[in-house]
Formats: sequence, structure tokens, C-alpha cells
Amino acid sequence: KTDPWEVMFRGDLPELSADPGMSVTRYYDSYIETYLRRDVRDLAHVGDLAKFNRFMGIVARTHGQILNKSDLADKVDASFQTVDRWLSVLEASSIIYLLKPFAASTTKRLVKSPKLYFLNPGLAARLCGFGSAADLEASAQAGAFFEGFVISEVVKSFLNATGVMPSLHYCRDSNGREVDLVIEQGARLYPIEIKKAEIARPGDVKAFRLLDAFRGYEPQPGTVVCQTLSPLPLPGDAWALPLSYL
Repeated sequence: KTDPWEVMFRGDLPELSADPGMSVTRYYDSYIETYLRRDVRDLAHVGDLAKFNRFMGIVARTHGQILNKSDLADKVDASFQTVDRWLSVLEASSIIYLLKPFAASTTKRLVKSPKLYFLNPGLAARLCGFGSAADLEASAQAGAFFEGFVISEVVKSFLNATGVMPSLHYCRDSNGREVDLVIEQGARLYPIEIKKAEIARPGDVKAFRLLDAFRGYEPQPGTVVCQTLSPLPLPGDAWALPLSYL
């Protein structure tokens, strides 16, 4: 059985996949140094590399959270415009992925800011300072990393199959109820809940009802992606699926 935390810790870069004995720490340290000095400095007009390096670390610690650019600017001691430009470069370089909220017309009060994810969890893990897969699994960020890993795998699956970025969203109302991932295909909405637990529970599908408020759309039976070993039925024609099914 493949350890998902080891997969997350190492990430998906070809060189690390080809050589299991390669040092993750040394590889990512070199990658970060090269990326900062060669690519980002020109693209993002970085004048202070140390500040940008600190910015990358802070962004990594917001992996899986709702993006707040003003808060980031305060923490980095940079202007809002600078942070906005740096984030745009990271997004254009496919370092980060901004999961937009579902914004179809509805009377419900919904959160309107995107959630930020690193597409390569190994890079995020190194920027956060994790020394091993076990450290990552035991950390307070484990849930966010598991969620981000599922979302990045969904993105890559669509890109590999169609070459087109899928229409993905999340949905959260003012009461904190949230659908982690909504796949939009025409008028159909496929809700997905992401849990790092080994067992999905019936209550995990309750938030799927949020999608009923969107007129003109057809909510489909949902999925709970977790660490179960085999598919299991859930209420409302939903299913719990193993991470290996992605």
C-alpha cells in the first residue's frame, strides 16, 4: 500500500519520482533557490529576495485556507500591490492554484474569496519546514495538505485527459457550512467532501445540500474522498471513495 503522506512529502516532480533515494530536503532547497533567482526575480520584479523567500514560507502555511491578500501583505511587510503581483506570478507558474468560490446567482450569503493551494505538496511541505512524512501527517496542517493533494490530483486528472483546466469551485456559506470541492460540468454540479479520516460518516454529506440553492443547476450525488480501503455507500446516493481512485 502506498503511503499518501510519503507521496505528499516527496511531491510530484519527475526527478524525485525517478530516484527514491534522492534527498527531498536538498532537492527542494536547490529548486527553491533556482526558482527564486532565475524565474521569479524577473517575472515578479523582486527587489528583495529575502522578503520574497519569507513570503513563500508564509504562503505555504496558508495552504488550504481562504486567501486574504491584506493579511499576507501585513505579515510580509509589503504593499498589497506587491503581494498581488507575486501571487499572480505563482499562479501563472502553476506553483499555486486558486480555487474560486461557486458564484452562481443565489440568495444565500456565500464566502467570495478563493482558497489557496500548492499544486506540488512536496514544495509546500519543504517551505513549511517539515522534515519527514511522519511530521507532516502529525501536524496541524495535515488536513489542509490532504485536501490540497486531492484537489491537485483532480486538476491533473482533468488536464491529462482533456488538456483543459476544469471548472472547479468550493462553496461556503456565512454559517461555515462548506463543500470542499464542486466540479461544474454544464448544468451539473458534483460535490466532493475531502476527509483525511479512514472512515467517512453519514454527516460528511450534509453540506452537499448547499448546492440545492443554485437555480438552473442539477446537483449530482456526491463523493467523500478519504482513506477508506474500498468504496462505501453513504446517504443521498453518495459514496465514500479511497484516495487511490483519483
